[in-house]
Amino acid sequence: MTKVVNNESNNAKAESARAPLPSAALDTGSSTSPIKPANNFASVSLILGIISIFFTLVSIPGLITSIIALRQLSKNGESGQGTAIAGLVLNIIGFFIGIFWLIVIGAAILSANNVNTGV
Repeated sequence: MTKVVNNESNNAKAESARAPLPSAALDTGSSTSPIKPANNFASVSLILGIISIFFTLVSIPGLITSIIALRQLSKNGESGQGTAIAGLVLNIIGFFIGIFWLIVIGAAILSANNVNTGV
C-alpha cells in the first residue's frame, strides 16, 4: 500500500518556512539616534596597552595616548571611553611589570657581583 501525499500542503509548508520576516521583526530600535564616531587615540592606547604587557617601553607612549584620548572624549563627546580606560589600565600594568623586572634583574646583577667579588 502506498500512501498518497498531498503535494499542495507540503509546498505550502515549504513556502511558509522561506517567507521573509516582517519589517517589525527586524527593527532594532530607533533609527534616529546618530552613531558617535570612535576616538582614534582610545584605540591606539588600547593597542599600546596590550603591547606594553610584553614590551615595557611602549607603556610610556601608551599612557600619553590614553590621557590624550580621555581629554578629547570629555570635550568632544565621541565614543570610546571604555577603550581609553582599558588602554590606560593596561599601560599602567605594563609599566609596573617593567619596574618589577627592572628590580629583579638589578637584584640579580648585584647578587652576582657580590658572589664574584667575595663580599
